[in-house]
Amino acid sequence: MLDRNRRNRDDPDIHSLDRGIPASDRLSCLPPEIAHRVLSLVADARSLARLSCASKQWSSVASRDAYWRPLFHSRWRSPRMRAAPSQAGRNDAPGAANAGRSSEAAGSPWQIEEVAWNKLYEYRHALERRWTSGQPERREFPLRPGEEISCLHKSLIVTSYSTGYTVLRRSDFSTVLTLPVALTPHVCLESEINADGTAILAAVSNETVQLWDLRTGESKAVLNGHQGTINSFGWIDSFIFSVDCREAKLWDAATGVLLHTIDSQPLGICIWNTDGHRLFSLSTDSRIRIWNPATGRCERVLVQCYPNAARTVYGRLLADHTYVVTSWRSLETSVWDVETGNLVSRIRGEGLAYRFPLGMNSVGLFTSGKELIHLWDIATGRNIRSFEAPMDLLLDCTAICFADETKQVGVILDFGSGIPYADYF
Repeated sequence: MLDRNRRNRDDPDIHSLDRGIPASDRLSCLPPEIAHRVLSLVADARSLARLSCASKQWSSVASRDAYWRPLFHSRWRSPRMRAAPSQAGRNDAPGAANAGRSSEAAGSPWQIEEVAWNKLYEYRHALERRWTSGQPERREFPLRPGEEISCLHKSLIVTSYSTGYTVLRRSDFSTVLTLPVALTPHVCLESEINADGTAILAAVSNETVQLWDLRTGESKAVLNGHQGTINSFGWIDSFIFSVDCREAKLWDAATGVLLHTIDSQPLGICIWNTDGHRLFSLSTDSRIRIWNPATGRCERVLVQCYPNAARTVYGRLLADHTYVVTSWRSLETSVWDVETGNLVSRIRGEGLAYRFPLGMNSVGLFTSGKELIHLWDIATGRNIRSFEAPMDLLLDCTAICFADETKQVGVILDFGSGIPYADYF
């Protein structure tokens, strides 16, 4: 052993390996293929970030999208975030396939150009920390007596009044445009803005919804034909849906032409909702059905939520790209996987009254409490934190919006302030 060590010290080839190389950057001498092999085995972002500090070469290699993109999706399971840098393959690992990238991002309203996935991971993590433990930025804007907040968009707020709807900018609450319309008394004053913020749907009577172009303020179509009061309406890609207690109608979003009518009475369907791409229904036999808006046909029955509660469904149905949330009699909230139909979690919240689901975003599920709003981790059913806010709130991925107790001041709790691209998560 001593002889071998002595020979190694005297070997000029051994000494030449370290000659002229700083001790802090010796890993740079390794071939890039070795760095790629090591980094491809990393399964968490913390370890990947630590390895990027090993050397200058590893720092460059570890920032590639090929490592950070799967880490992003495996942690947050967010198909909504289909962001892809426009320069395909600009920093992918050697030999990495890019075929699926352009097709996945093409035509997606959520595409972010020229942003590396390690930065998106950093921004998304910052947004999550802000929701779970940070303090939001609180901003207020005035409301007229009788004025209500009807829609919260990533860059806009819509308020409703007896004389019509007003569209405000979220940044400074300045008026973008006013949609004058004589609203029927006692109408449910709701509105919905499409994903790219170019059009708005708004109720003008109990049986009628009107479509406006937000860029010009012109009315594009009037959607009527319902015999009963419209319970809900919204956007599904290039389609519009509207629902009453008897039927659901699907319209062309560009022309306002009626495409399909679904008779919900034979199926006992009582609740409808959408994830932005598909239509979901919950019926009195407690079955969740998924509908194709292009054909107006049921694609599959996802699951029977409460087998022992036939014909007693009363509650709420929420849906996004990954989960479906159902609530029965406000006693229990269940979360289901959209693709498999498996139960993901149940939210019982012992000691927290009401527990009625209000909405969900990319961070978690919001339910009502006796005096607080509770935020839950969807995958585990764990209570993350609580907020002081009324039940009639509006929320998106970055903020909560509601009217205060006087009903004369609108309040925004902004959790995404200062975080780049927070609206896309």
